[in-house]
Amino acid sequence: MGKREDRSVALARQANACYADHALISQASDRWIIGRPGSSAFRTEVINLTLGGVYVGGDIDHLIFRYSQDEGIERVRWMSRRRDAADSYFLEKASIGSGRKLVYAWDLAVALDDLADINPEDYGMTADGLSDLLESLESSVCQYDFQSRLHEHGSFDDDDLKYGEIPDQRCYHVMAALKKLDALTPLDEEA
Repeated sequence: MGKREDRSVALARQANACYADHALISQASDRWIIGRPGSSAFRTEVINLTLGGVYVGGDIDHLIFRYSQDEGIERVRWMSRRRDAADSYFLEKASIGSGRKLVYAWDLAVALDDLADINPEDYGMTADGLSDLLESLESSVCQYDFQSRLHEHGSFDDDDLKYGEIPDQRCYHVMAALKKLDALTPLDEEA
């Protein structure tokens, strides 16, 4: 398993643990609150928005998903039934509703791991050339610095500049909250 997968598994496990003891605290038309009885930690509100969105927030960083024609709890399940927080459709709909900057983070170790997986010949370099490039990128201080150095190499285009992009931690908490709400809500619920 690579660094990207390791990080994803760890964040999902962490987020799911935060919601393990949550219960449905209140429910109204298109609005649910889940939390641990007697605690406000990770208390989360899920609201179906008027124009087809879903808001998830509270004692976690929020996300808004756009656009679904489903109604009631089925609109929540539209996202809660995705594979996990790294699911491309989940991230796409969160990016549409919340903006890419809230949905993605960057990790140098993941970026280096991603880059180490390329075929150097596809980029006009040898294995030693890739090794030297990776070594030079290890001291990158931020995503912009990494991308600038990569771009200076000349063999990479804009699509290659997404190395190291990962779902932000908020995505894992939001997914855990949605999956918990889904589990707490009867399948035949109409509200």
